[in-house]
Amino acid sequence: SSSLSRGRKTSYSSFDLSSFSLNKALGSLAFSSNCQSILDVRAPKKLHQCPHCTYQSPKRQHLEYHIRKHTGEKPHACPHCSYRAAHESNMRRHIAVHHR
Repeated sequence: SSSLSRGRKTSYSSFDLSSFSLNKALGSLAFSSNCQSILDVRAPKKLHQCPHCTYQSPKRQHLEYHIRKHTGEKPHACPHCSYRAAHESNMRRHIAVHHR
């Protein structure tokens, strides 16, 4: 069976790294002695900006959740009591802890 099988640790000392190349590992990224330029190329583009603060997110849904911090909106209501939550996951946890 493979040394990468579930539950077994792999010994990395057995790998031959003599042919390892950082340029190969980074693929088409332009390598420079300035590591920051590599990080800038690999960083995701942040497209969605919060109108209330400096928060940015590459995902629109994350920005919508963030904006609820500013507006205080809590659209998820508990069907058993008056508790309200800004995030559905918090509502599910509330119900599991208090109503089951």
